[in-house]
Amino acid sequence: MKRYREVILECRFEPKRRRRNVASEPYKDVVYNVVQAAHFGKAGRELAEELGAEEEDDILYGVFAVTDDNGVTEHDSALCAFPMDNVNKAIVDGVDDCCESGPEQLSRGLCHFQSCESCPHESMENNATCRDHPTMVSKPYYRVDLFNRQLTDVLLTSLLVTTIENKTVAHIGTSTGRLLQLVLTRSSPIIFANYSLVENQRVSSIAAVYSSEYLLFVVGDKFMSCGWLLWSLLLGERVSKSVEERVLPAGDHWGEVCFLIQGNLFVRLIKTFSSKDGTIDSALLTQFSPRTAPPDGQTEFTVCGWEFQSPLRPAITSRTHQVRLGQTACTVLAVKSNNTHLVCKIRSGAAELSRPVNITVEVHEGKVEGRYSIDGKAEMPGFIFVTPNITDIQPNYGPRVGGTLITVTGPHLDAGKTRRVTLNDVPCPIKRVTKPKGNVSSIICLSQPISEVRDVPLSVFIDKSPILTTKECIGKSLPTRMECVSPVFLRDETEEGELSFDMDGALGLWNKEFSYHPYGEPIPFETEGHVLNLYPGFDEVSLHHQKLNLVSSCMTIIMTVAGVDCDAKVLDNEITCRIPKNMTILSEGQPVRISINGQVHNVGTVMRVSNHYMVGIVLGILAALVAGAVLAFVVMKHLRKNKKASMVESRLNHSANRSGSNNVEMSPIGDYRR
Repeated sequence: MKRYREVILECRFEPKRRRRNVASEPYKDVVYNVVQAAHFGKAGRELAEELGAEEEDDILYGVFAVTDDNGVTEHDSALCAFPMDNVNKAIVDGVDDCCESGPEQLSRGLCHFQSCESCPHESMENNATCRDHPTMVSKPYYRVDLFNRQLTDVLLTSLLVTTIENKTVAHIGTSTGRLLQLVLTRSSPIIFANYSLVENQRVSSIAAVYSSEYLLFVVGDKFMSCGWLLWSLLLGERVSKSVEERVLPAGDHWGEVCFLIQGNLFVRLIKTFSSKDGTIDSALLTQFSPRTAPPDGQTEFTVCGWEFQSPLRPAITSRTHQVRLGQTACTVLAVKSNNTHLVCKIRSGAAELSRPVNITVEVHEGKVEGRYSIDGKAEMPGFIFVTPNITDIQPNYGPRVGGTLITVTGPHLDAGKTRRVTLNDVPCPIKRVTKPKGNVSSIICLSQPISEVRDVPLSVFIDKSPILTTKECIGKSLPTRMECVSPVFLRDETEEGELSFDMDGALGLWNKEFSYHPYGEPIPFETEGHVLNLYPGFDEVSLHHQKLNLVSSCMTIIMTVAGVDCDAKVLDNEITCRIPKNMTILSEGQPVRISINGQVHNVGTVMRVSNHYMVGIVLGILAALVAGAVLAFVVMKHLRKNKKASMVESRLNHSANRSGSNNVEMSPIGDYRR
């Protein structure tokens, strides 16, 4: 354990060219922080030279991925190759950094099984035994992604690497059960195969090279072998963009092979079976258009795929190439068809309506010049014959000068390849077709001028199929009324302007002066709970408003009590009306509302005050007056008493003062009046 060493191997993406102020994803450094699978093997001469290694050198290959902040692995993968001689050198250099003099304070690491300590190079003491301790190299050794970050939407989970002559071939499983087979280069790996082992199941990291002919992979609970001898035959020739130009050898069953053309995203699947007779059972269907069509529209149908022709491109005819949609034949149009596209015209009379049918392509080239011919059949599900219908037309009238956008709505109007709309046999140019909601979509077209006002039939054709409808586009010669809502006017002031009226293509039909006024509204009763009390003999209901007097002449303003119009009058700062004489106001009151051009405002409740309530108020007032009078009498009496006592006391004080000042004359003898 004294010489135990660890080093972190990192897989990174470093853009070859950096741009300033560019925030796009490909131009930032990425560290793929979790390894998914690894393989220890060799490299072919071409890759070895690119890695700075020899053919006999050991190489550690790994597929890596990125995790998010929660540790969840993302679909963003890379492949890196680590020459072991370089890894060993990185370890030696790391130990030297720890044991030789340097400015950095480094940790020896590996604290999970030894005490944490720093490298001793700062003091250079005990340097002789420095290398006799387990050490973690401080700097990770990294290599860059051989895919140059092209697999940002794939999670790689399994890896095997083999060599074929000078090539290095990687066999990589994915999280969705697919197997990629490619030639590794530092510049741009060439993907030759991309096919499914098992749908939507993760390929395990457990894999092995079983023999010179077979690889072993584990997917779920399945253990499967894949042949790779074919690649030695394919890779023996120069890589080109035309896979079918290679010699495909005769022999036993080769399995399924998906070719990905270099520089493109197109995938070729060749199902190769016994080819001793010079034929290949081929043709992969990748997509088709349209997805639906009417049964009698003679729709032009296109199916896309690969290997519809052998390399020398013999002629496509109705004999060599047949297409069927369910049981309905589709006649191949040779002029519009080629190796990757077959164009055919659907024959009328399909009986399989409203349910999916298979698209079947059969190719029987027979004997042709070249290395091999195509003979086989391929199928793809998903096409549906539907019955389009029209359920609504909006608007159902418009000006004869045209310019009206007409919306035709119904189920399956997006079916087929082409659409045509006419008004009385005059084309109505289609502007767009909406995306279906469920199976309902719309065709929007623009009406054209006609000579006179009249009812006109509207017709819709999908391909050559007329669509049934009971609707008509009907013109109205005497429109009587039109309403619109004015836009919001932000300034809180009156503004004069002009109101104009255009109708589709008819411009300037009407122009009048128009005044914009600030928004007016009623103010609810300014009492507690917005309750207005009416005393006996009173029947007027009034409340304040904000600027309604400016628009009372051009807007309909109605005040109602209990839903009955009370003939309101809008004054400068209030709205007032009188309750109808025959109306009974309930004890809990009646609601008062004001409608301004149909917009209703609840302004409060009106209540009548009863006679008993008035008598109580009067008696209360009288009682208060009596109580006040009694209180006043008591107060006055008390004040008078206090005043009288004060006067007596004042007189006594005055007499006492006089007697004190004439003490000499105080004698019982003399005049008593003194």
